Amino acid sequence: SCPRPCIPSCPAHAVTPDGITAARCYGCGRCLDACPLGLVLSHSYQRSPQEVVGVLEGEAIDAVEVHTRGGSPLQFAEFWAGVGPWARNLKLVAVSFPDQGPELDEWMAVTER
Repeated sequence: SCPRPCIPSCPAHAVTPDGITAARCYGCGRCLDACPLGLVLSHSYQRSPQEVVGVLEGEAIDAVEVHTRGGSPLQFAEFWAGVGPWARNLKLVAVSFPDQGPELDEWMAVTER
């Protein structure tokens, strides 16, 4: 008798009464926090910028979170080149840059291009 708060929490409409549609999920994690029973499991994966935009385009989404795991600013620049033009129309874009140290300015400059 779960009220399934995970379903309305999903901005990509990937969560349904039957489960999670992997092709629509872009990994925001909102369903993880919303599940009162802890039944939603996470899996690590990567999506290309085109896949992310393809899932989100046309949806009523006004904000997105991007989690980076290091690497190089060049890799992020390639990602941002694919997502940035679409993301510029959002109200909020949050990007994590963990443990980047002195290179943080270089990473952040990518989003301003």
